[in-house]
Amino acid sequence: MGISLRIVKALIVVFMIIAYIRGLFIPIMNNNAAHHANIALHMYLTGDYVNLIDRGQDYLDKPHLLFWTAAFAYHLFGVTSFAYKFFSFLFVIVGVYSTFRLGKLLVDRKTGIYAVLILSSSFAFILSTNDVRMDAMVVSCIAFSTWQLLEYFFHSQRSALLLGALGLALGFATKGAVAIVLPVMVVVFYFVQQQKSKAILTWRWLPLVLLTVLFLLPIFYCFYLQFDMHPEKVVRGMKGNSGILFLLFGQSFQRLTGSGWGERSSDPFFLLHTFLWAYLPWCVLAYIALFKNISEWFRVKFRFIDTTEVALTATLTIVFTLISFSRFKNAHYVNVLFPYFAVITARYLATASLKAIRRVFWLQLVIGLLLMITIVTLNQWAFPFKQFYSVGGAALIFVLFLMLVLNKTMELSAKTVWLSFAAIVFTFWILNFNFYPQLLPYQSGHGMAKRVKEAGIDPKKLYYIDDENERNYSMEFSLPALLPVISIDSLKKIQEPIYLFAHPSQLESLRQEQVPFDTVIRASHYNVSTIKGSFLNPATRAKKLNSQFIIKVGAK
Repeated sequence: MGISLRIVKALIVVFMIIAYIRGLFIPIMNNNAAHHANIALHMYLTGDYVNLIDRGQDYLDKPHLLFWTAAFAYHLFGVTSFAYKFFSFLFVIVGVYSTFRLGKLLVDRKTGIYAVLILSSSFAFILSTNDVRMDAMVVSCIAFSTWQLLEYFFHSQRSALLLGALGLALGFATKGAVAIVLPVMVVVFYFVQQQKSKAILTWRWLPLVLLTVLFLLPIFYCFYLQFDMHPEKVVRGMKGNSGILFLLFGQSFQRLTGSGWGERSSDPFFLLHTFLWAYLPWCVLAYIALFKNISEWFRVKFRFIDTTEVALTATLTIVFTLISFSRFKNAHYVNVLFPYFAVITARYLATASLKAIRRVFWLQLVIGLLLMITIVTLNQWAFPFKQFYSVGGAALIFVLFLMLVLNKTMELSAKTVWLSFAAIVFTFWILNFNFYPQLLPYQSGHGMAKRVKEAGIDPKKLYYIDDENERNYSMEFSLPALLPVISIDSLKKIQEPIYLFAHPSQLESLRQEQVPFDTVIRASHYNVSTIKGSFLNPATRAKKLNSQFIIKVGAK
């Protein structure tokens, strides 16, 4: 080779970092990301950091941390997509490093390095830093707090006690009890596995609990002020909601039972096959590692096994089974398990026999090639390459990929990890530099906001019509303004012109109610968070676009 292996690896990592950073500047997507961004926008515009308000209504679902950090970033950088995503990206850096330390602590340095490469290149983990919700932050908090708790119980470090409690609290403040349950389960299973069950009841848990509660007091106090002090508030058709009880129990149990949320999917295999795309290109290896560990338990009839990953395997098995039978589930529910899957997959790769690694190498090579062929074909068909840097960067990454595959001196397990890593870097380079930049303009919000500004329309005179049609969150975010709602009856009485965001069905309702209006802006729109093949197909795309309008109503 004309270039050293170390430089090849470094270049691939640099390309990955650039792809990650490029994702920070991609406009936020409807619906969930823009929806969450607008809850933070309400804080920023009103100065109310206690109450969580969504579309003018009390929001009882997720805790405050994502919204607080996003609102703070708006003050630092302005209301931009970069600002909304910034703190999630910082959490990701902490989460990736924590996964390295967790793998190193439980196994060895090699496993830690492999675990970092696996987690940072898993498909849904990278996606969570682009289409930002709570996932990147909570995954990182889980990795961090698990590492710190084990450090505390292994080595009695006071700093680890403090940081472990902080990690648990930050995770809880992001997405609720799951961020505490998972790290605690790992610690408990570790002691059971090491035949030190008495350690579970040790006094050393007490300061951890007290510190975690202390760090969480601001969250509990805010929910107490918003909900517990106002039992008359109606949330999802129910009165007497306790914000504190919801955080502790209701959020998790309501999703498991579907009460208050409805049944999203009754398929118990939904998350099993969701994992196949969410954990690309590592999904098959992760299942192999998990099932290998479980089969080992049966082989020894559940007697003591002296491998530190058993705690992770037990946690993964129980939690994966539990959420699979939840009546309300989303694809991103599996994300919280990613750091643990990364460690057990890394352990498998680092310790498997040469015969097994040879099979795994060819498996990952095929997956990597299929992934790259698919992403190139999809882009060239749906959104042909236009920019030199998207093609040039991808070409360079592919050359580095080939250099790894053809290298004859590299350890086979390391080669397997690095070629898989390079394949996902290639994939997200194309996604972030070509696919998303061409996809996002079909989401009308950002472009419509720009046209509203160019038309000199005052956002304070822009309203929604009060019905069940989907809101344009990204337009509000880009203005930035949170639009109030006005009824059709009120429109008949207005004395001065106002502007409305409207769907075609709403225009028809205005005509039926004989409310005169003028169309000011018309934009084509597609919900890019639910892409279908008929939209990707250039021949049928135009038929799948909807129209959205800004209209003027009132005296001329």
